[in-house]
Amino acid sequence: MERFKSIKIILLLAVVLIAPAALAKSASELLQEGLYAEEIDGDLDTAIRVYAKIIKDGSGQRSHIAQAMYRQGMCYLKKQQEQQAKLVFEELVADYSDQTRIISKVKPLLQGLSNADPAALMPPDTLFYIEFGNPGKQVDTILNMLKGTPLENPLAAIGAPQGGASPGDIMSNILNPNMMAEFKKIRGIGIGATGVTQNDTPPAIIVLFPGKSDALRGLVMGALVFLGKPVEAIEGMQCVEFPDGGGAAYDDNVVILASPPAHSAGQLTWSVKQYKGVTNNPTLASSNKSFAKISKKDRQEKALTIWVNIDQAYTDAKKLFPQEQIPQEILHANGLADFENIDDVIAFLSLEENEIALEANVGFKDGHNGLAYNMFRTPKLSKAAFDVVPADAVALLSVAPGEADSAQAQVVREQLRNMTGLEIGGDIFANIEQVILFALPSAVSSGETPAGIPPIASSVGLVLTSENPRQTRQIMTGLLTATNLIANQSGDDSEANVGRYQFELVNKLKLHCYTNQESKTTVLSLNPGIIEASASALGTRKSVNSGGPLKDAVSELSPGVSKLAMINVGGAIRAGGAFFLTGLLDDSDSNVSELLDQLADGCEKTTVQLRTYEGQNNLNVRAEISDLPPLNQLFGPIMQLSQVVTEARIKALVELKQSQVSVGFRKVSRPVVIDGRADDLWSESRRYKIGNEIYSPPSNDEDFSASYKAMWDEKNLYILVDVTDDILKNDSDEFWLDDCVEVFVDADNSKSSSYGSNDYQYFFEWADANPGLGESRQGRTSGVEFATVQTDSGYRMEIKLPWSTLGVEPSAGTKVGLDVHVNDDDDGGDRDTKITWRGKEDNAWQTTEVLGTAELAGLVGWWKFDGNAKDSSGNANDGAENGNPTYVAGKFGRAVSFDGDGDRIEVPATVADNPELYPAQAASASAWVKTTMPADDTYHSVIRHEYHFTPLQAHPEGGWVATFADENGTRAVLMKLFDWSKLNDGRWHHYVATYNDGVCEVWIDGTREESYNRGVFSLWTGDNQPWVFGGKEGGKEGGEYYTGQLDDVRLYNYPLGEDEIGALYNEGK
Repeated sequence: MERFKSIKIILLLAVVLIAPAALAKSASELLQEGLYAEEIDGDLDTAIRVYAKIIKDGSGQRSHIAQAMYRQGMCYLKKQQEQQAKLVFEELVADYSDQTRIISKVKPLLQGLSNADPAALMPPDTLFYIEFGNPGKQVDTILNMLKGTPLENPLAAIGAPQGGASPGDIMSNILNPNMMAEFKKIRGIGIGATGVTQNDTPPAIIVLFPGKSDALRGLVMGALVFLGKPVEAIEGMQCVEFPDGGGAAYDDNVVILASPPAHSAGQLTWSVKQYKGVTNNPTLASSNKSFAKISKKDRQEKALTIWVNIDQAYTDAKKLFPQEQIPQEILHANGLADFENIDDVIAFLSLEENEIALEANVGFKDGHNGLAYNMFRTPKLSKAAFDVVPADAVALLSVAPGEADSAQAQVVREQLRNMTGLEIGGDIFANIEQVILFALPSAVSSGETPAGIPPIASSVGLVLTSENPRQTRQIMTGLLTATNLIANQSGDDSEANVGRYQFELVNKLKLHCYTNQESKTTVLSLNPGIIEASASALGTRKSVNSGGPLKDAVSELSPGVSKLAMINVGGAIRAGGAFFLTGLLDDSDSNVSELLDQLADGCEKTTVQLRTYEGQNNLNVRAEISDLPPLNQLFGPIMQLSQVVTEARIKALVELKQSQVSVGFRKVSRPVVIDGRADDLWSESRRYKIGNEIYSPPSNDEDFSASYKAMWDEKNLYILVDVTDDILKNDSDEFWLDDCVEVFVDADNSKSSSYGSNDYQYFFEWADANPGLGESRQGRTSGVEFATVQTDSGYRMEIKLPWSTLGVEPSAGTKVGLDVHVNDDDDGGDRDTKITWRGKEDNAWQTTEVLGTAELAGLVGWWKFDGNAKDSSGNANDGAENGNPTYVAGKFGRAVSFDGDGDRIEVPATVADNPELYPAQAASASAWVKTTMPADDTYHSVIRHEYHFTPLQAHPEGGWVATFADENGTRAVLMKLFDWSKLNDGRWHHYVATYNDGVCEVWIDGTREESYNRGVFSLWTGDNQPWVFGGKEGGKEGGEYYTGQLDDVRLYNYPLGEDEIGALYNEGK
């Protein structure tokens, strides 16, 4: 009995111990349960918990546990919790390497996860995020693009200053080829801002995955330690804190940095715990629905990704201010954009060796009603409309106007009503379906460029597709008439559906038109060749849709494009390269054409595109350059062309500076008789070439050329124009269409953008009899006279403009704006061309900014020293005595005497207050000098103007010198008179120094002693230093004091002639 009882107890214990095991689910059963929750129910959290039971229990078969770990990792991936998935997979590979079938699936996944995702360490409420995708790949792409060019090693081009290493040298040592290879290993960089602030740095996180680069990792970590101080580790990661309150945590795989507000708010700790898998919180990558539109793969393949949570950022920005103090700028911007209903903005930069693309996408919420987008949004384009664009087109731009009741239609309707008084805005939007602007190469768009328009305009055509081409014609007629642009229109109305017509515009241009009723197309151009090319494209079906340099790009367009701009780079270079360099490069630069051809050949297939897709709740904008050639094919021609252009720009800047410098007009001693005969008064006046060619250039100087001279007296400005012209015409109603002279005057030299009350446009017509004159702006012609005589080579015109009519009180040094133009008409009708003195374009009738500057030449300073240093020229440039100069018997009355020990006279002279003392294009100084000063080893200044014009100075080498400083403030000419006894023999000597367009001369006692032609330059006018007699300004640097006497010092703003110099000398004989 006792034995039986013992057996019962043993059996009962066995049941108690074995039952739980019998009731527990096996690992196999749990796997099936987990798979059902994962695959059927889509309940990833439940699946993760089930798989965790299998892993934690550990008693199942190794294959079952490995399978559970694999499925759990996959669930984390589906939840976009990549860091957790990575930790599970790493443990699986480490502990279950014998499960080869599963391990072979996990390793590729783990490799992909090694390109860690910075967004997985950003909080879900991040407002702004930027990621540099696979930086190593982008560096490699850029270096491959630069291969074979001098920039292949970008840092090699950074030079060092003399005497030391430059930043480029230092960086080159760091970023050597080996280090560049390390940069290629960088896996990812992300920057996220989690808030907005008014003034302070916004809270932000920066995440860097340096990849398998020990060198780069060491460099970054060394920098962190150098910039910050070590603090307590977070979850085993070393940490530093920066002086500004920010912080960083790092290990072998990642560097996480936090700005001060983010750091103090615990954001660094949050990111570290996410990275370590300690917490499993929602992140930007896993839980932000807006950000989820961008896959990790896309972000890592793009060079740059930018994401902005617009509505939340706007909401947070408003919270920075009390409701009643929100800045009006923010509210106005929201009124235009409706930020609260913009979900996000996503932008990508893609970089390939043969393509660069920038794409931006704006996501709108339902009910978005932003005025800006409503104004911008237009319907989809029709590719069929491109059938009228010739296949040879190198550029096109297209847009479809909105509906008749659209926002832009309402704005255009109102603007047209205000401009024209016509109610045609609605007709335009109701009728016009698509607008296309295109350009053809000049060889295709053959046709003479009409006078008055840029040559590039003759390569352009405009296409209008419409419901009714007849109505289109009526709309154009109404617009041109209402804006006073149309003079006449011609064409057979019976052929209007398929025929041609034209508008004669008021400026004698012709707008050629072609309509095709079948295709509902109207083509317009100033060049009839464009019209014929478009008509041929329609008739032969040879358009950009079927061939030519734009065919591939057009054929690849996705449906739904709303706006399009497309340029074939090679064709554009051929069509417009030379035009855009016109006026900058000389026609003799034949090498430029060759360089442009090389670039065009290299870019034959390269296309630049800008296109938009505009949906109700989405705007997509994409700009790209495709089919880029290897840059080493382009670098040489580009560098050579750049050098040519740089040299041309320097030349143009010099010419511009010279054009801004005043030219001097000589004063005459008696009135000029206006008879066109050019009496002897004109003989010593300088001749100025009228040589800037506008429109078509003359065939040669005998065909058409001109020059002018000018003089003045107290009552009048005189101008003499000599014109060489083999054919003379006067047969048009408008003066500027025939042979004539135009004189533009800016009486107060204000150089304004528009004409004022003191600005004039005078014209003087050539005619066999009764030539006309007029003034187009103020109508002031009182006292104006002119006379024209025909010469063997053309004609001469002599003009008198009274100062009283111009409103000028003349005196030496007065400046007026001036330009002289000559128009030419050889064949009757329209003008053939025009030449100007200063203007580079035909716009002097619109603005006086482009006029040259004329200075009335004469005596601008005269110091007699008759007991004082007053100026007797009338300009009140009186001198101030320094030291103790005395007044003694002189050449004329009294003279000033300097003892060589601190004596000097300074005449204040600033460019603003005393511009007459800064003659730039021409100058003369005259003086009587008496000295016995011995030569020594220092300078002694007799008459000096620092860095401008020093007429007389003793030189340490034992001679006398005159110096002239150029427009850069450097001494351009140093003239020496080594015969010391010329001036220091104790007798009075007359001394003159002159400058005129690069020619420097010195005269002593009426005889030319020295002459030197340095080449044209302008005297420096930017030092604001005084004129000094007897020493150096301020007595500085030893004073350069002069011992001797000085009398009758005169300063002129023009070069004295031989007769004038002789007369001055003879006054003292």
